Amino acid sequence: MEEKTLQKLRTTLLYIFIILLSLLIAYVLVYPIGFLPSGYQMISQGEQSITLQHNNIIGLEEKMIVFNPKDHEWQLGYVVDSLENQKFFLVMFLTTVFVSFVLFLYRMNKGETLKQSFLKSGMISTIFTLLSYIQAIHGIEKYVL
Repeated sequence: MEEKTLQKLRTTLLYIFIILLSLLIAYVLVYPIGFLPSGYQMISQGEQSITLQHNNIIGLEEKMIVFNPKDHEWQLGYVVDSLENQKFFLVMFLTTVFVSFVLFLYRMNKGETLKQSFLKSGMISTIFTLLSYIQAIHGIEKYVL
């Protein structure tokens, strides 16, 4: 193989490794550890109610909420689905943060300016995934609170 082709292959494999490692770290933080800043976690589920735990901004337990919809049973299913969506959106947010941060450091190490490194690393894309996470939280709060 040519040296140029080999270098491109190594760079591509490095990017894939960074993305997979970031996804693994984000997944472990959210699902097994239960890190949900400003989010909700289901403690128990009955036939007509669920018990939720609201976390503060750093992911520590704040308060317990019992959600019992009296008139609309569909709200219970909606909240349960929204809890899973919240976790998925947080995994996507943390993954984009980790990948963007590593790419930012990589570009700074290559000698690019701060502005170029910030724009080329994709730090702006973290805003979109953060907005999805916030929207999922507000969807839960709309029915629970």
